[in-house]
Amino acid sequence: MSDTSPPDRTVTQTDPPADVPVDQTMVQSTPPTASTAPFIVSGSPTGRAAGESRSGDTVPGYEILGELGRGGMGVVYKARQVGLNRVVALKMVLAGGYADRREFARFLAEAEAVASIRHPNVVQVYEFNDAFDRPYLTMEYLDGGSLSAAIRRAGKFTPEAAAVMVEKIARGIQAAHDHGIVHRDIKPGNVLFDEAGEPKVTDFGLAKQGGRSDLTDTNAVMGTPAYMAAGQTKFVGPAADVYALGVILYECLTGTVPFSGETAMSVVLQVVKEIPEAVRKRAPDVPRDLELICLKCLEKDPRGRYPTAAALADDLRRYATGEPVSVRPPSLGTMVRFWTRQHFGSAGWTVAGGVLSGAAGGANVFLDMFGRKVPEARAKFERLTGAAPDGGGDSVSFMFLNVAEGLTSLLVPAILLATAILVRPRSRSADLAAGVLTGLISAVTFFTVSYAWWGTYSVAVRPVVDDMALLAEPDAGALATHPALAGLPADKRRAFLAAKIHNDLLMHLPWAIVTGMVLAVTLTVPIAVGLIATAGGLLRTRGLRPIILPLFLEIGVPVVVFAIHAFLLLNRALWYGMKPQYPPAYAGLLALTAFAIWVAGRGGPWWARALAQIVWIGYFVVSKSMVLYEYE
Repeated sequence: MSDTSPPDRTVTQTDPPADVPVDQTMVQSTPPTASTAPFIVSGSPTGRAAGESRSGDTVPGYEILGELGRGGMGVVYKARQVGLNRVVALKMVLAGGYADRREFARFLAEAEAVASIRHPNVVQVYEFNDAFDRPYLTMEYLDGGSLSAAIRRAGKFTPEAAAVMVEKIARGIQAAHDHGIVHRDIKPGNVLFDEAGEPKVTDFGLAKQGGRSDLTDTNAVMGTPAYMAAGQTKFVGPAADVYALGVILYECLTGTVPFSGETAMSVVLQVVKEIPEAVRKRAPDVPRDLELICLKCLEKDPRGRYPTAAALADDLRRYATGEPVSVRPPSLGTMVRFWTRQHFGSAGWTVAGGVLSGAAGGANVFLDMFGRKVPEARAKFERLTGAAPDGGGDSVSFMFLNVAEGLTSLLVPAILLATAILVRPRSRSADLAAGVLTGLISAVTFFTVSYAWWGTYSVAVRPVVDDMALLAEPDAGALATHPALAGLPADKRRAFLAAKIHNDLLMHLPWAIVTGMVLAVTLTVPIAVGLIATAGGLLRTRGLRPIILPLFLEIGVPVVVFAIHAFLLLNRALWYGMKPQYPPAYAGLLALTAFAIWVAGRGGPWWARALAQIVWIGYFVVSKSMVLYEYE
């Protein structure tokens, strides 16, 4: 056997007996980290070092061959059962001041728990008895090493090997759950192999049996931080073991645990607050289905995990045999809700970023939709009348409009970069959640600043303009347009037209608002998600350094220009059936901005990125000044 079950579960490193495999001792070959060292709040003093001899440790019917390990309340020996001539692991409670009544009770509970389980993937108990008022139990001696040692040697397992391994462990854990026993300390160090290479779950010293009071200290938190579920500090059930199995699967696939830190408390806080990094980010060769199985086990909410260890084992079996697995990716709403709940303060910055970026985007569209129409209308009036219209003033120059649009195109990605810096998302799922929140707020602001007015005019006002004009014209015009009104008196005809205009507006306004908002979301959410994900990736890989600003703007500015012009193309085609007056000019702009985004995203050489930026910006400025983005 590998471990005793002391309250603090700490064992001093020393050399094991020469005839005992290192993996069978309680000794770790390297000092444990804060994340993988066992952790119990309010434990008892540490026991003596492993390998230290103690006179009087004799058990009738057994020959002690050597000491495997010693902890705060117990000692494990390698022994030979004389009558059956077989090697066993003999676990015994320490005498005297080394163990109190609570520890004796816990030892008895472990013996009873393990003895009740019969499964090929759970260590087998041979005998439970006492010698000279000191309880002991004997178990099968496992000399195949531990899973933790196997992971250290291999670095990581193949996906197929990891799935088969964890399936077997999960079957053993389910056998414990079937007897009302929750292990609470599942980790690779507590999984040992027999001589045939079969994994067996060991060390039920922290196990909790259903229907019985906990044998730990009041409010004690027991387990190993990296393998403890978020809710294990408050509630312990089978879901806690399912989480630990997910961590083991994650470690088998990537060679690392999801969360690690300098102190046990820092690891616990990460487990509670952070979303684990995607398995495929650390091990790209892992299939998507296996990653989903692993991440389902690591859900913060126990209700989101597999309901039983057997359900996990069944999904792993389905994966191994090529059948469809039951798990599906978490919904976008789930990710956003979780991230907002866990990072409420950071979510506030997404609101600010959304408002400002929406206002900047709205100003850009306002300039394009309305700014150009003002000088065009003034020019037409002057050509027709030879005089300036009432209100006077110089017309707005196209150059000024180009500069203003360029500045707003630059401002949108700059605001989103600042939002990402303030939020600091730590994973791709956090990027997605922060981007969606920012984009939705931005859509509301964008719609309010400019698009609501333009949409209302386009969908609701413009269609009734002709009918409004009929009210100011002689009756002949109204009768020509609506001949069915010929039999009505003039006042009735005008009343009918007024009612029609009123009803048309009431019918069209909701449609204008709904479609306008949908188009606003279509524009802003993808921009926000894409740019915040880009900024988050740069911050995680390069840190907060000045170099990330030009790298980000290389992608951000053409993204905004591409998205806005694609958006204008879409909404004019949708609402009016209009097409660009110069389609090649539009196609050229979209192609050049897309190419610049692709070159920057792939991290090409500096000269290629610079050339792509110069080409698209020059094309945009020249073609814009020549008014090539008009519609017909």
